[in-house]
Amino acid sequence: MKKHHPFKVKFTLMLVVIFTLSLIAFSQRASSNINVPDIKVIVSQNSIKAGVNEEFTINYHFEPQPIPMELISPQTDKEIVLVIDTSGSMKDPIGKNDSTIRMNALKSAANNFIDKFSEIDNVKVGIVTYSTQSKIETTKYSKNGMVSSKEKNNLKAIIKGMTPDGGTNIGDGLRTGSSLFSTNPSTKKYLVFMSDGEPTALTYTGDGGYYYYDWWGDLRYQVVESTNFAGRRTKEYMWGKDNTENKRWNYYYNIYENDYDIKYGVYGGTSEPADKGFALKYAKIMARNVKDMGIKNFVIGFSEGASEKKLMDITNAANGLYYGATDANAINEVYSQIADQIKADFATEDVKINFNLPEGIEYAGSMKNIDVNGTSFAQRIPDIKYKLNKEAKRYEADPFDISITLKATKSGVYDLSNEGWNISYKGVNSNIINKIFPSVNIDISKYNMTFIMNRNIVENNNKINLYKDFQMEYKITPNPIKPSDSFVSKPKEVVLVLDASKSMLEGFNGEEKTSVLKETAKAVIDRFNGNTNVKVALVSYNSGAIVKDFGKSQYLISSNNKDQIKNAIENLTIGEGSNTGDAIRKALWVLANNNDADKHIVVIGDDKTDYYTHEKDQPNNLYTELNNEALGTKAQYAPSTVPNEDNKILSEEYARIMAGAIVNQNYRISSYFITLGEKGDNNLFSELASKTNGMYIDHRRTNKLDFQNSMLDIADEVRAQFVIKNPKLIETLPEGITSSQGANKMEIVLPSLVYIYNNATKQYESKGITATLDLKGNKIGTYNLVEDAAINYTDIEKINRSLTFHPLQLSIVDEYILKQGLFTNKATSFGTLGENYLLNDSNEVSEIAEDFTAKVGTYVRTSGQPTRVKIIINKDQNSNIQNINMDSIRLFKVTEKNELEEIKDFNFTNDKVLDNYREITVSLPPGDTSKYNHFIINYNFSTTNKGVEGGNINCSAVIEEVNRSNDFILKSVMLPDVF
Repeated sequence: MKKHHPFKVKFTLMLVVIFTLSLIAFSQRASSNINVPDIKVIVSQNSIKAGVNEEFTINYHFEPQPIPMELISPQTDKEIVLVIDTSGSMKDPIGKNDSTIRMNALKSAANNFIDKFSEIDNVKVGIVTYSTQSKIETTKYSKNGMVSSKEKNNLKAIIKGMTPDGGTNIGDGLRTGSSLFSTNPSTKKYLVFMSDGEPTALTYTGDGGYYYYDWWGDLRYQVVESTNFAGRRTKEYMWGKDNTENKRWNYYYNIYENDYDIKYGVYGGTSEPADKGFALKYAKIMARNVKDMGIKNFVIGFSEGASEKKLMDITNAANGLYYGATDANAINEVYSQIADQIKADFATEDVKINFNLPEGIEYAGSMKNIDVNGTSFAQRIPDIKYKLNKEAKRYEADPFDISITLKATKSGVYDLSNEGWNISYKGVNSNIINKIFPSVNIDISKYNMTFIMNRNIVENNNKINLYKDFQMEYKITPNPIKPSDSFVSKPKEVVLVLDASKSMLEGFNGEEKTSVLKETAKAVIDRFNGNTNVKVALVSYNSGAIVKDFGKSQYLISSNNKDQIKNAIENLTIGEGSNTGDAIRKALWVLANNNDADKHIVVIGDDKTDYYTHEKDQPNNLYTELNNEALGTKAQYAPSTVPNEDNKILSEEYARIMAGAIVNQNYRISSYFITLGEKGDNNLFSELASKTNGMYIDHRRTNKLDFQNSMLDIADEVRAQFVIKNPKLIETLPEGITSSQGANKMEIVLPSLVYIYNNATKQYESKGITATLDLKGNKIGTYNLVEDAAINYTDIEKINRSLTFHPLQLSIVDEYILKQGLFTNKATSFGTLGENYLLNDSNEVSEIAEDFTAKVGTYVRTSGQPTRVKIIINKDQNSNIQNINMDSIRLFKVTEKNELEEIKDFNFTNDKVLDNYREITVSLPPGDTSKYNHFIINYNFSTTNKGVEGGNINCSAVIEEVNRSNDFILKSVMLPDVF
């Protein structure tokens, strides 16, 4: 057996360990660089509002973060190929606004491009020109076309010698241009391609393409793109007018050599048949070849005649970047920008802005450099250029901005935030990094309904004392809506259902309910005056219901017939019983005809229902057919006030069934149930409103004015073009702030927003809403209220929306100061305002007798809020102290001049809890909340010490609002016994 030398074994093991540690270190370093470079993404608006088919723009700001110098590998060699269009059209002027010859402007721009690399060592440049066919431009220093960028004179000589002529074989230019690059994988390769038009020629091989001259002397070529030689395919793919040849042919792909039978096909004269797209297809084939070779490429469309769409198609096939230039300055600037990208010390490559559009959102921006895959879009943007900062030892890049223009085809709320919204790019480890964009909320409305939303703390500078109640006020002001073609003013139909039972003769704030009802109903009709699209029906009910016939079986008539309607209201007939169910049944019959109208049923009564309608001679079979049947061959009315054998009161059950029919129609009906009176505890109307998803308003214990205002509000809802029903204010408070009742989350149902057409301003307007919440702070701190408060509502397009209030900062503070000492009515020279009325440098009181008197002062500083101060004398209940007697309690306000103003009228309590224990409570009045307020409470008392050393009295003051306390110890020092 062969033995291994010990040294060799140890050395081998050492190498293994070193190699393993190196791999671990490399792996850790590579892992730590996985997200380098980082890019900070900022969106200018997190919320955008727009109308349907209205374009809007999302603006993103990108801040590339610095890269440590040690993470970047040294610069590699670079190869650049300029592919330049020398077709005949390059002899023409650039365009209408620039008479410069295209070739002259191009030569100037190309020369400036060459100058940018003339001092760089590791760059090679080649030039390819193309017209009908392409050509590698060579110099005596390089037969293969690639020379050092420092050879700028030779390169410029090539540029100077270019002359325009022939067609535009873009595909061949790309084919030959891509052939110049080396096969070295570590070399960076860049192809800069320029064209002033569109592809009109192609390169092919095979037997097709024989030329001939037509009668007009124009040169023609025929190409048959098919492996099927059937004659019927020939004319479809023919360039010339006649079927002169019918042979197979192929696009020529080979980039490294030219076959002996290579041909160049060019379109002929003005009578040429329609372009079949062969030249464009060939160009895209060769563009994809550039992409497959991994060549970074730039395509420049030059002049006003350039076919931007076709050139962008070619750019997309090459996965390149497209630039447009329509004048001499622009072509120079484009070449300069591309040169700067290539020259960068380091560049983040393959940068794309990715976004995925939901249904209803469309892309409305430029399609330049955009790849589309269904609803997913990727915008290719230039590499991010980094410059080496040698002092900081890092690579730095300038920030940049990108905008995405979209539009919505339908209303809705769209959240544009997910992994499909990101910027992707190649990291320093060649891995692809995806940086997700911040969320953007898009609110689209056909009617452009917007609001001004404000909130503030009432009568406060946003500094609130701890435990002090304060009010937050919320204001929602709807902006006017201007009419547009998208507005469709629907007809309105409203049935007023009025209680005509004898109970309506009862009193309501000194008037008969019937009188109040009639007056208010007529005011509602007046409110409708001028609204030509509103029709009104009138149903009155007692034991049964009657639909008012306004003549010739007209039950719904225009509200402009106000006198006729008001006269019918005035002549209501009072009768026995109350059949609410029959009133609803006949109201539904009235509304059953026009399904395109906005429909409303408004029921007003005293909530007493004691009659129902049944089939004739069948009292247990409720009559529910929607017709105008009254007492007759089909229906009868009957009283019902006690439960039957099924424990149901039929009159109430009948009302419930007919109310249920409101929501079972194939059209929507808005319902309102309003009770009127001074007494009664029935809840049937409330139940009916809930059953119909309607509104219930209780006016049994209110007043006439409140009732009339409620009815006029309903009238406004009926006649309105737009109504946002009962939006909700949602407030979610952070920890440390609660409602006055201690809740952190509150929900308030707000009045409806009703938009009425204003004839003067020619727009729809709605009154604003103001709501307040009573809050208090329970914890000291500064609170930034952001997205804590919102209005939730369903808009007129039945879309659920939520709008947040602007951020608000408030501080919960404890600005009280509480101090005690012996009181003097003459300020000392030390201490601050108010405090210098206290002698608190010594708390010893010496008396030669057992009895002594103390004059104590309590200084309190407030922020103007009402404050209660409790003072406890002998808090520790020292038993050596006996018989505390109060001499006086006085309250002073300290002025800004440090003078005492006695407050004669103030609230206080003086409780003798025990002989040696007193409690005083003083209420400090409110003051100016914009500044501090200073008070002195002076309390004077006498007491008896048993004569024992250490007869201390603890005078404790407490501010009850914040539970802040201060103890002041009075110490009685006994004189020594000298007898």
